Amino acid sequence: VSPDIPNRIHNIGLGANAINGYLLAPGEIFSFEAVVGDSTREKGYLEAPVIVGDKLVPGLGGGLCQVSSTLYNAALLANLDIIERHNHSMTIGYLPVGRDASISIGHADLKFENNREHHILIGAELNGGQLTFRFFGPPMEERVEIFSSDMVRVEPPIRHEESQMLPRGRRELHQKGKAGYRVKTWRVVYR
Repeated sequence: VSPDIPNRIHNIGLGANAINGYLLAPGEIFSFEAVVGDSTREKGYLEAPVIVGDKLVPGLGGGLCQVSSTLYNAALLANLDIIERHNHSMTIGYLPVGRDASISIGHADLKFENNREHHILIGAELNGGQLTFRFFGPPMEERVEIFSSDMVRVEPPIRHEESQMLPRGRRELHQKGKAGYRVKTWRVVYR
């Protein structure tokens, strides 16, 4: 967690606290949207950068995608069934490409199912700028590894727009795009 943006750290702590202690029953589907809910001022969320399309803009709850992405990776490593997951529209710096989980209330959720025969207690902690999720239950019989392959860099498209403000034939750079990536993310389970 970057210490440069205190509001972001605050929001990550609130999101982690909302999940900490959640008891997931066998067959139950965890929904980030249902458990954490909307980021409102009433809940104590502050403005911090959020990704909207291809831009970073101030928004309530900025940082919650780091919570959902970290939780997603924990669910992958616990070998739980991923029901819904969405990538960001831009690359993020806190996880490898293909390992993020964007959330947007009403549009994009993170959902995973407890495919075990026992309850799972989800522990969440933000300590010293480090966000950690732990899943508690009987020991796993399998070992899980996650890796990526076939990464392809995708350059941003160039879009031309007419403007009455510029002399005919003159072009002005409005926004430089960022490269994206196509990647395959694999979960390998050893039994």
